[in-house]
Amino acid sequence: LFYEEGDSAAAEARYKQALEINPGFGSALVELAIVYGQQGRMKESEQIYRGVIVLYPNSLEYSVRYGNFHFRVNRVGGPSDQFEKAET
Repeated sequence: LFYEEGDSAAAEARYKQALEINPGFGSALVELAIVYGQQGRMKESEQIYRGVIVLYPNSLEYSVRYGNFHFRVNRVGGPSDQFEKAET
């Protein structure tokens, strides 16, 4: 909600708060990665996505989101692995 209202700092704080309670909360991790990406913090965003894929290797949603991240940062070949994985 905070992120949709343009308050990325508040969104970041809320997602971090949720992760203090449940460090493996996939949705909070992915949303935090999105916030970091929108803030230009690509390295941190990618680290979170990689961690989510390790925690949830069979998640179609998280694989697609990680693929979208690669697409947004123009990494040639990056998204194809995640999109192919999502198809199986």
